[in-house]
Amino acid sequence: MDICKLCNSEFKNLNTHLRGKHKMSREDYNLQFSEEDTEFKEINEDDILPKEDGVITYKERIEGIFDGPKQTNAEMILGDYLKLKGLTLSELNHIVTQFKGGSGIPISQRLKRDQDIGKERASKLKDESRVETDDVLTAEWLRKDYGFKWIETRSARGTTPKTWVLEK
Repeated sequence: MDICKLCNSEFKNLNTHLRGKHKMSREDYNLQFSEEDTEFKEINEDDILPKEDGVITYKERIEGIFDGPKQTNAEMILGDYLKLKGLTLSELNHIVTQFKGGSGIPISQRLKRDQDIGKERASKLKDESRVETDDVLTAEWLRKDYGFKWIETRSARGTTPKTWVLEK
């Protein structure tokens, strides 16, 4: 029996499980979990982690990953990215492993990220006199920050996606 390092479940045929559940080959799995990558400490939410000017909780560290300006430089070296986000390679591996295992991003972080995206979209549309958007958060930011008024919400027979129509 093999234990899947992505979801910590036991299987007779790990290859079949990897292809079906995680959509990856055994070769990719083995690359991800080479000897050097498996030597990291499991981090719990109650753990206190070192920080330059004191200590930081696990929750603060994870939330910090999703805060701040979004990086669009695909050429950024991984080491620079880790330093920017205040992470170690082991911590990044742990986060990726959780995500691939189905744990995903906590809902509060997902909501904050979605709100940031809506605000960014709204700032690009702020100079328009009429806007139609299928994103409720963009519509809300347009109304709240840029003085747009809600005109109507349309949908095909009451289904999603809806379209919010706003005017200045």
